[in-house]
Amino acid sequence: MESITLPATVRELGQMAEARGMKASELLEELAAQLPTPQPPAGYTLAEGCSDYYVGTETKTDAWVVAAGWDADTATHQIEAWTVKDQNLTPAQALEMAAALTAAAKAGHA
Repeated sequence: MESITLPATVRELGQMAEARGMKASELLEELAAQLPTPQPPAGYTLAEGCSDYYVGTETKTDAWVVAAGWDADTATHQIEAWTVKDQNLTPAQALEMAAALTAAAKAGHA
């Protein structure tokens, strides 16, 4: 793995840039391009209208939706769950939703 030397202070950034004959903003841009970026899990796609949130498997019924998500800013899995039209769930629907939530949580925890 390649190591990247990053400045710890603004002063150090200026000194590093000066030593390379660059502006501090140019060096900062160069360093940012070298940093590793978190990659979404396999099968996740960028959510429509988002630049940092990915969606995975979505399970739907006529009463509820459970969707797996992944936040690139924090590199964490998330689970979205909601009922359709804010309706109450029957006990059977709640059990189905609980099973879908459990499956999504296990997939994100692996």
